[in-house]
This record gives sequence, structure tokens and C-alpha cells, in this order.
Amino acid sequence: MIVTSGTACVSCGYSSLTDNQKADKLAEVEWLENVPAEDLLQVLFFGDIPETTCEMEVHLSSPFPLNFLVNTSQAHPTGSFQLNPKGSEKMWPALVIPTFLFLSCFSVGSAQIPGSVTDGNDRYPPFWDQINGDIAEFPVQDNKIIIDIWKYKDRLQIYKILIRESNKYFVQFGKNDTGNVLWGLTLFYGKLYKTGRFVKPSNSSVCAYEGEFPGCISIDSGWGGFNFYVLTIYFLAAIESGFLRNISQEIVFLSPEEHRSYFCYSIEECRASFPQAMDAAKKFYQYLQSRKILSIVGDTPVYNTDKDTAILYMWDAHQALIDIGKPMFNDIFQYSSATERDFTFNFLLAIEFCAAAIYRSFFESSAEFLVGFPHRPLTDEDDPILPSDLNIREKALMSSVTLISNINQMTGGSFLTVWKKAMNVSKITQFLGQLIINNLLLIPNT
Repeated sequence: MIVTSGTACVSCGYSSLTDNQKADKLAEVEWLENVPAEDLLQVLFFGDIPETTCEMEVHLSSPFPLNFLVNTSQAHPTGSFQLNPKGSEKMWPALVIPTFLFLSCFSVGSAQIPGSVTDGNDRYPPFWDQINGDIAEFPVQDNKIIIDIWKYKDRLQIYKILIRESNKYFVQFGKNDTGNVLWGLTLFYGKLYKTGRFVKPSNSSVCAYEGEFPGCISIDSGWGGFNFYVLTIYFLAAIESGFLRNISQEIVFLSPEEHRSYFCYSIEECRASFPQAMDAAKKFYQYLQSRKILSIVGDTPVYNTDKDTAILYMWDAHQALIDIGKPMFNDIFQYSSATERDFTFNFLLAIEFCAAAIYRSFFESSAEFLVGFPHRPLTDEDDPILPSDLNIREKALMSSVTLISNINQMTGGSFLTVWKKAMNVSKITQFLGQLIINNLLLIPNT
């Protein structure tokens, strides 16, 4: 794709390949530019339309919105697509992917190949090395395991337990257990803590991040509330499904009286209040439990885990849990500012786009993605001008998630709906979706 003076012109022809042949072809390449553009565009835009040629022009009216004019010689009463505000079944597939492709051109043209700006232990959650991921580390009273779910270290312990217990199913996807699909959730938890998003919004000194001692998570924090549901239901579903077989004692989450009605603190409470979310998380563990040993490499068993299936179930559960929190944690008083609140929901929407594309939530890809997450909570002074203390990756991510949200709102939510439909067409569209997301959201330092 060549972009000049705000206009992209693409000629494309359809290759008479089967879906399997197309998938094999795409699997041989690493980057989008290595694949013939006509093959990619034909499959992505038009699916299984008979062989034809087309010419597409993407016109940019600065700075936005985008207006798309699509002309095609395929069989059609008028010989062209007529795009209108209400849209049509023909219009949306031609609109949603070109939008993302156009936006991703900016990162392709102006950035180097993505590379992490942090190394080593900096990418792990704070205090990761101070815990061993053993349920025995929690205190026991009256034959009950006591967990203070509003303490950073106790939540981190749960994450490490889930990582350790599930590592064996993902050994073939990354060295040193970096291929576990739960790394994305774990690293994001550490990022939220390190960037000060678990503090009490009305008093940032309460539950502030300190480099020497693990602190608390404010029950008034919107981010803390979202993370509560993501972690606790994942953990309780692991127990309910029998995935965590070594836990024979009852789990007790300490439950403050403040905002008690916002949260569930036991399997029984969460099952009664959010059965669909519990089922979604449980499905992830049941899939892992159903896997069989495929081979033995050295002394390590390799299970027949399909990474796309595992990632799909992980993201399905994650979205179900986020959907619980959206109506509960949307008040501006639960964030440092209205700007931070808006960023929160824009970011979560962008994650939904990532989930639809089966975005890889392994350690390396997750760590790279989170490099652009703003290093501090946003203030109202940060809107509409991006603050100078944010680096280029942070500004790029903030701009991208805001743009995605604005386009989705402008289309009445159809942008996300059609993106999900496009990602469900085949593994080819998922592969392309992942490339687009990488180009759009992972603009590195230059």
C-alpha cells in the first residue's frame, strides 16, 4: 500500500487459492509487506468473491473523519459500492479493514521495527521475585486459607499460582515458560500498580506505589475494581473446575464493608451473581484439563494445546469479567480525572479489538504492548493536548485507543461489530488483524 498526499490507491486481483493454501502462504511470512498485496486485500476485504479486479481509493480529509470511496468491477447493479451513513452489508466489510490498514500505515512509515525499551526484571510485576506462587504462603485460620484481596502482594501471589499451575500446557509456545497465555493479564496487573492506578483517587498517597514495599489496592480505585473481577473469578473458577487440585481448604477473601455490594468474595457469591462469567473462566480451565500429552521432550511433557483455542477462551473470559465492571466502575470519582476515566474505557475497547483478533498474550508480546501504557494516571490538564512528559510510545497508544473509540462511537458501535465478524472469517483475517494491531498500537521509540 502506497500513501501519498492523503490518498491510497490499491489495485487488487483475486488468486484462485483454497483457504488452506492461502493460510499456508501467510504462515510462511512474518510481516505484511512480504505477502502479495493483491492476495491479502482480496481475502480480507471481500472474502470468497469470484475472481475480479478492483480499484480502491482511500481519501483523507484532514485530520478526520475518514471518507472511503470504493469502486469495483465485480457484478453489481450500479458497478460500484455506494457508501452512505446507514451503510450496508457490502459497505461495512469494505470500510472497517481499510480504516485500520490506513491508520497502521502511519506506524509502518514512521517507525522502526518494534523493540522493547526495557529489559530483564523491569518487565515483570514489582516484587515478582519475592513470592514463589505457592498457596501455602497464605495464612491459615480455622482450616481456612485467608487472602487479603485488597493487598497488592496477595493478588500477585494468585497470579503466580495460576501461571505456575498452567505453565505445563504452554511449554511449546515459548522458552522459559514465556508462552503462557496468562502472562498478558499478569503483566498488566503489575503495570497498573507501578503506574499508580490502584491509589485512592481522592488521595493519591493512599496505596501509592513504593519501590521497597508492596502496598495496597484502594477499594475506591476503578482500575482496582476491574482487576478484582478479572483475577478473583479466574481464581475461583480454577478452584471450582478442579484445576487447582492442591487446594483442599476453603478460601476466604477478606471483605471490607465499604462497597461490599460491588463485589463477590466466594465461589458461591460469584456463581450466584455472575454465572456466565464464572462459566466463561471455567471453560478456559476445562479446556486445559482436557489436553493430552503429545510427546516428551527431555523430561518435559508437551500437551496437545491449540494456542488459538486457549487464547480465545482466555479472552472470552476476560471480556465477560470486564463487562461486569463497566457499569460499576464508570464514575469519574473512581479515577484521578475524567480524562483518566475516558482513557480507561477507550483502552478496554481497544483490548476488545485485540481479543477479537486472538491477539497473542504471551510474555514478550504483552510486555511490548504495555511499553506504551502511560506511566502515570492522567489529569484533566492532559486533555486535549498530550503532555510533554509522555514518551512517543505512550502518546501513540493514547492517540490510537482514542481514535478507535471515536470511530466506533461515530459508527454506532458497528466498527467493533464488523471487526469481530471479519476476525471470525478465518485464521487469515485473524493473522492480518494481529499485524494491523501491531502496526497501529506498537509504535516504538525512534
